[in-house]
Amino acid sequence: MQTPGTPWRVAYEATISDWHWASTYIYFSYSSTGPVKFDIYYDPNDDDAGHAAITCYGSTTTKVDVSSNTFHDPGSNNIRRAYAGHETGHSQSINHIAQEEGIVLMGFNPNPGIYYIPQLTDTSLVNQVYPYQRKDTMRKEIPWSIFDLFLILLILFLGAGLSSCYKEPIGKQIETTSTIESKTYTYSSYITAFSLQELAGRSDSIVQAKMTQFGEVFNSARDINEASKPDPRLFAVGQIYEFELQRSITNVFESFPSDSFLVVQSEGHIPINPGAEISEEDIRIAKAQDDHIPFEPGSEYILFLRKSITSSGIEPHFTGVAHPWRFLVYQGCIYPETPWEDAQYYFPVRPLDEFLAQIEKALASDSPIPTAGWPIPTLMPTSSRCAPYPHGPQPLPLSGTPYP
Repeated sequence: MQTPGTPWRVAYEATISDWHWASTYIYFSYSSTGPVKFDIYYDPNDDDAGHAAITCYGSTTTKVDVSSNTFHDPGSNNIRRAYAGHETGHSQSINHIAQEEGIVLMGFNPNPGIYYIPQLTDTSLVNQVYPYQRKDTMRKEIPWSIFDLFLILLILFLGAGLSSCYKEPIGKQIETTSTIESKTYTYSSYITAFSLQELAGRSDSIVQAKMTQFGEVFNSARDINEASKPDPRLFAVGQIYEFELQRSITNVFESFPSDSFLVVQSEGHIPINPGAEISEEDIRIAKAQDDHIPFEPGSEYILFLRKSITSSGIEPHFTGVAHPWRFLVYQGCIYPETPWEDAQYYFPVRPLDEFLAQIEKALASDSPIPTAGWPIPTLMPTSSRCAPYPHGPQPLPLSGTPYP
């Protein structure tokens, strides 16, 4: 983002202008000391398109870190602008908007190549968080010339700093309290699939496997310029899990010497300060702030996997293709495990034999992969053959309407 004219910098320049001129009570300017930082990272093991973390001290937002994962670069200027605009919405304390609300930048977006600027519902929610009126003359041209080192955004209104923390920001966030008054809210933006055909089409391998043990943690964020090296600015908590193969539905495992294999799940982000070491406590806090769902040792899963980029010093491994890429197998039924709340509309709980038959049908299909439609499907009841979710209430910390 430091080089003028690069795709993601162009996307954020455009979307900041979009939000600046939107019908809200916030305007934007650049500053080398601003509390809101936008950046990019490259993590082939992260099934999210981006993240935002808002830190509050008492009633004031003191810091916001927003980042986009360029591994999921859509290859389109307008779609990058939509993704950047989505993350910029998070920087204003807006969480994901439920699909029932219609087409919005912060929620259901069937075509981000068309819908890439804030919609009415998006701006209405910003005005709920920041209900401060000011004259249109307060809007100023954005001083692009001082966009020099990296993208830092200073949000100002009525001469005050950010001040949305006196109440809960819109939506549901994960809250982590590091001191009595300081809190961090984390938002994740999911890469999703809307059908088994889409999940299968994205997958290198589909397997039924048992999680046997936890592996090490490594920095799964890669250097933007050389993927074999870790990112020097960001530590992405790449948790390794070891699995034992039970059934290969699509077989890409011939090259493995045994039936065990590794899966990596991204489980948090830690900014790296020059000269500082990442501690176990740092990793614990980052995991607590993230919305991932850990695998359960001894549990079986249906996994939709792709081969991940091999990292220096890390054995070859797989990672998930898109939410929901993992389904718990329990008492003859499957349960989608994902923080994406609307997955239940597209992937209902069902018997394992029915699910496997539907996967085979999806693999055999040569029809176009269906895309997200409107309205969303009717919520299907859980099969009478299936017990309630065995791990208690499904852990859904975010109302996570996704990127399509």
